[in-house]
Amino acid sequence: MKSSTLQQKAPWEDGPLKVMDNGRYFCCGEKPFFWLGDTAWLLFHQLTLEESYIYLRNRKELGYNVILADFIHTADQKNLAGDSALIEGDPARPDVEGGFWKHVDAVVKMAEDLGLFLGLLPVWGSSVVKGGALHMGNVDAYMQFVLNRYHDYPHIIWIVGGDVRGDVAAPVFRRMGTLMKQDNPKRLVTYHPFGRTSSALWFHEEEWLDFNLFQSGHRRYDQVSMQEWDDNTAKEGWFGEDNWRYVERDRNRTPVKPILDGEPSYEWILQGLHDKTQPYWKAADVRRYAYWSVFAGAAGHVYGHNSIMQFYRDLSKEGAFGAKYLWTDAIHHPGNSQMIHLKNLCERVGFEKGRPAREYLLDGKDKDAAGHRGAGAGEPGTNGAGTGNDLKDTAPVPMDFESVKAGLGEKYDYISVFAGEDFLLAYTVNGRTMGLSLAAYAGKKLASYWMDPVTGMWTYAGPVAGGGDAVFTPPVREDGEDAVLVLLAEV
Repeated sequence: MKSSTLQQKAPWEDGPLKVMDNGRYFCCGEKPFFWLGDTAWLLFHQLTLEESYIYLRNRKELGYNVILADFIHTADQKNLAGDSALIEGDPARPDVEGGFWKHVDAVVKMAEDLGLFLGLLPVWGSSVVKGGALHMGNVDAYMQFVLNRYHDYPHIIWIVGGDVRGDVAAPVFRRMGTLMKQDNPKRLVTYHPFGRTSSALWFHEEEWLDFNLFQSGHRRYDQVSMQEWDDNTAKEGWFGEDNWRYVERDRNRTPVKPILDGEPSYEWILQGLHDKTQPYWKAADVRRYAYWSVFAGAAGHVYGHNSIMQFYRDLSKEGAFGAKYLWTDAIHHPGNSQMIHLKNLCERVGFEKGRPAREYLLDGKDKDAAGHRGAGAGEPGTNGAGTGNDLKDTAPVPMDFESVKAGLGEKYDYISVFAGEDFLLAYTVNGRTMGLSLAAYAGKKLASYWMDPVTGMWTYAGPVAGGGDAVFTPPVREDGEDAVLVLLAEV
């Protein structure tokens, strides 16, 4: 008997995936679509069909709706069975007689049957394009093969690039994007860039680019230059771990296009990638990247796990970037299952009607001698609750501005705020007290909740009157310090 998760209709049955009229988010038909992606670059190369089903069904049941993978990672690409993708490494000569493309066909169909979108890169740009195998002399032949073969599938999103700067081979990338859009103008197309850059830097105004991907990458704040191949010497905006800054920057571009962090720090990847003495990014870190980018206005998020993106399968062989877990174990790690809580939260409040709203944060300035903001400040609560059940009778409470005077915060003290007409969401990484102006909710009664981003559990914290200022202190938990404040207008 199939689970209810598998019985759900495919999202494209509501209509093709497209950009919403507001230019910020996605929808299928008229139904909003929160993009929750998983990184599976070597899906077609490292798994059997049986293993592919285990992986894809696992992702489906965890709430993911887009799987990212590439057809050809290197010019001499073979799959697990030893079948070659190309004849003599020439993209103009796909090996259609062997088993490689038949295996790809089967996995593509499997994803369709499970109701999963596939974000597909025809080639991995940092090796196949930058390495010279795919060029202007053969790009048309290869792309026509790929586009003809997968033209009729309803669940494909095309991705140009692949961990590569757009100026490495801009004519090739532009040609790929143009051909993709000509093949099916309604199919979405984007570009996956090099670490700490965005597709917008090179292709934002291209008609074929429907939305922007950026790669915030795998480095810490202090790992600016490591004398490694992935140093971003051009440094078009070094933001360290502040992936929300990429969203903020690209949201201000015209024309307006959706934005996603297409490659943040993966769970269980070395910080900085190269030095095995460095610690690993873990579940708390991938949560931070997810909430930071989405509350800054991203159209969803892409999760990644080091062992899964490469499908590490043999402990006797050294994996890339310090991989230490088999992929079959990694799919059960905590960060995998915690992403669905963000998706569920956004869908519940109607994220498509929201926007980043950090201007609601208080910084402790503009307060009177009594220690709270001046006349007209409303009826502040503490810890998300007033002092009585009847909000109209709630007495003003002196605000603890000493705890919120650095409310705008930097790095791990950063607090992100996302709000709509009838809701407000705020995320703290380290359990900081947050002061918020609720002037935008004047005349409304709000219910306050704390959401645990580890478990997804909501707990009611009390009523709050809109119109004034309020201070909220997250509860102390045993499973982490990060917390999400949820304020909902009550009907």
